[in-house]
Amino acid sequence: MHAVWTRSVQELRLRSPAAHRLLQLCSFFAVGPISMTMIYIDEMVRLVMPYDMGLREKLLLGRGLREAL
Repeated sequence: MHAVWTRSVQELRLRSPAAHRLLQLCSFFAVGPISMTMIYIDEMVRLVMPYDMGLREKLLLGRGLREAL
């Protein structure tokens, strides 16, 4: 199972570096649900934006979130 998970994360990193970074940031939180408010705060956008400059708009962050899921 570990190999499958590792491979999936590697593929995500290659396909969408911003989604990979978002996954890394969200993995810091507990196992429970993460509020969408937390995803769209300015700080989260600032942390993910260097990986995809198209995410300058908060609403576009949802694109990275969909790819991470």
